[in-house]
Amino acid sequence: MNLRVTALEKHYGGVQALKGVSLDVAPGEVHALVGENGAGKSTLLKILCGSVAPDAGTVELDGAAVRSFTPEHAQARGVGMVYQELNLAPNLSVAENLFLGRYPRRRTGVVDRGGMLREARAFLADHGLRLDPARKVSTLSTGQRQLLEVLRALHRRARLLLLDEPTSALSKAEVELLFAWVLRRLKAQGASVLYVSHRLEEVFAIADRISVLRDGEKVATSPRAATTQDEVIRLMVGRDLQRRYVKRDVPLGPVRVEVKELRARDAVRGCSLSARRGEIVGLAGLMGSGRTELAKAMVGLLPADGGELWKDGVRIQVRSPRDALRAGFAYLSENRRESVIDHLSIAKNITLGKLAKVFPRGVLRRRLERAAAHRFVRALGIAARSVHQPVGSLSGGNQQKVVLARLMFSDSEVFLLDEPTLGIDVGAKVEVYELIAKLVEAGKTVLLISSELPEVLALADRVYVMSRGRIAAELSRAEATQERVMRAATGGEAA
Repeated sequence: MNLRVTALEKHYGGVQALKGVSLDVAPGEVHALVGENGAGKSTLLKILCGSVAPDAGTVELDGAAVRSFTPEHAQARGVGMVYQELNLAPNLSVAENLFLGRYPRRRTGVVDRGGMLREARAFLADHGLRLDPARKVSTLSTGQRQLLEVLRALHRRARLLLLDEPTSALSKAEVELLFAWVLRRLKAQGASVLYVSHRLEEVFAIADRISVLRDGEKVATSPRAATTQDEVIRLMVGRDLQRRYVKRDVPLGPVRVEVKELRARDAVRGCSLSARRGEIVGLAGLMGSGRTELAKAMVGLLPADGGELWKDGVRIQVRSPRDALRAGFAYLSENRRESVIDHLSIAKNITLGKLAKVFPRGVLRRRLERAAAHRFVRALGIAARSVHQPVGSLSGGNQQKVVLARLMFSDSEVFLLDEPTLGIDVGAKVEVYELIAKLVEAGKTVLLISSELPEVLALADRVYVMSRGRIAAELSRAEATQERVMRAATGGEAA
């Protein structure tokens, strides 16, 4: 199938996710789409599969303009989409998932389960995946589920396959299976593939051409043979870095936190790191690398399967967020919806950090609650009419400052901040950087997780780079460059 996209644009509120993107995919071509998190890759795929309608621009399939952007219309035209988040029905069998919505039926209208199992078995074997079609999907490994998701799109006779990070959960053998049995076979059949991946070694192994998106714009398209991984990395990260970051030199104290061989499900695979008093430690990596899961495992939000957590030279057990708070750990979620309670006031949101301070002897002291809220509103510059104002009525930047105020009110010593400037404007970002600087000046320890690489490089004293659930590199402030971090994150450099 031939795909042509011309001047595609998409806005989400005040954010422009795509800015006049144009590209094409030829029949039998694997066209890779790369870029940092937030570059617009997933938005483009969602438009092509009918989940999202563009604000401007055109999409053509085999020369015919697409008029209706719905998943049903896209499937009918031969477009298959495989999302990074698996979309299988775990309580149904492998065969039932393959045929979902298209079950074969006998003349009586009853589902032909025997015929469905036979066809599924032959189809799976033909594509190199030896699975019992009667087996429940809930019993499969994550890698097997990912392959099944791809094969389900092929079973629907997709002629344009859209793959969003299809190898994020696959082993090396499973990746080879995907490449050898699926992508190369599709090419031979004249089908087209638009392939999104952060793993540049895989991109250069399978792609015919590579397009780079940056901040919603296409900045380059090149034949694979005409470019290099270093050049692609430069194009991915080559943006204006003239921002006002707040970074002060703070004397570092002894080691406060140590993580030793921490494991949690398939997301965290034996990670070890350390952080000192007064230190900002950056945790970099691409989407799905395990950064967030590592932080959640440290504070009891994700059950740990093994490993150790030490604080100030003493091994501690953290089985729940309550244990983490008692041990002096504070966590800021990457999802602000999980961090604020919209209908509660600023004062109540802040003092939730340590209710014992405003509930002496089990009785709420409103005077203490108001005094604490006023102190943080003044110190952090939270723009609000009153401390009784609902947090949901504040801007995103001010909501983020309320959450940080809550963490500071908790008297914690270790702050795990996951995407602390996500979705806030440049002015609010500077104020958040100022807060982080104040934390480390007070001897606190900060673990900073951010998808904005310039932010990590500007603020962190050291940087750990994660890839596929493991620590891929540990870099000093002097060693950490955008190119080196991206190379480690995409599998091009080991620790």
